[in-house]
Amino acid sequence: PFIRVACGGLALRAAVVLRHRRRSARTMASTETRLRHLAMHDPLCGLPNRIYFSERLEHVISEVRAGGPVAAVFYVDLDHFKDVNDILGHPVGDELIEAVALRLRRLTRDNEVVARLGGDEFAIIRLTSPDAPEIEAVADRIIAALCAPYALAEQSIVIGASIGIAVIGRNAPGAADIMRHADMALY
Repeated sequence: PFIRVACGGLALRAAVVLRHRRRSARTMASTETRLRHLAMHDPLCGLPNRIYFSERLEHVISEVRAGGPVAAVFYVDLDHFKDVNDILGHPVGDELIEAVALRLRRLTRDNEVVARLGGDEFAIIRLTSPDAPEIEAVADRIIAALCAPYALAEQSIVIGASIGIAVIGRNAPGAADIMRHADMALY
């Protein structure tokens, strides 16, 4: 009888240890997922950040080079954002960034990436045709959406937006060069 009780106690202890280890493993996996999300997304607006965007851009470039659909990068810079921060304060500037992010999310499809690169700069990877009028129409829609008034801090705030576009074709350079081309087109 003593051996049965001892074995039963050992079995119970082993079950408790296994359950604790499983719970610890789930907690660690959850923590790793959360940390990866934090490392790849902007803490203010929740959009992917520059690191995530660069990784996705490299992937899209590889797909285009392999015969996939043409894509374009739309590099967006907000005009007069500094004035909002200087005049109305950083909390209103933060609200404006969140509102811009929401508008950009609404403009993009599921297979596209919209990211906040930092400050008042955003970027979009969009699968598209190489047709210039179609690409310009997308840019016009983005500008129109971002330039519509924002109701923040109990007032109407109007900003502008500038866009630089780089088309990703079969002979596209790497992500850094694509971003440099889009940035140059912006200015």
